[in-house]
Amino acid sequence: MSKVLVRALRLIAFGIILSLHAGCNCKGPWPVAGVSVQYPNLTTPSELQAILFVRDDFAHVIDTITLGTLGEDNGFRALIDFEATGFGELPPDYIIFVDNTTHTDTISDISFRRKDGCKARIVDFTYQFNGEVRTDSRVTIE
Repeated sequence: MSKVLVRALRLIAFGIILSLHAGCNCKGPWPVAGVSVQYPNLTTPSELQAILFVRDDFAHVIDTITLGTLGEDNGFRALIDFEATGFGELPPDYIIFVDNTTHTDTISDISFRRKDGCKARIVDFTYQFNGEVRTDSRVTIE
């Protein structure tokens, strides 16, 4: 094979690889299966905590975690990312509370599906907030 033909074949192969890669060059931001909770009545920085329970079984605790710091800089808001727990599309149930308060809220029956690809999105997102079925991604707790 001549050097010209080899060079032409390499350029064609390189072009094909480059075009395939360019077609899959997805850029974020990626959708998050979660809920942004806001506590507008807080006046001092506080930690948002959660007790994670086995799904549909509030008798068995999995873990206690800190979800974030609530403060003026973030509008006393924190994101609860249901995928971050590592349970996939069937996350555990949550009881959330702000440290140094007695108020608690329950987030349960969380379900969603992730559609991947360059147009990644979360579909069929539902959860119960204190027993009320919801599909939105923002909750304000007064």
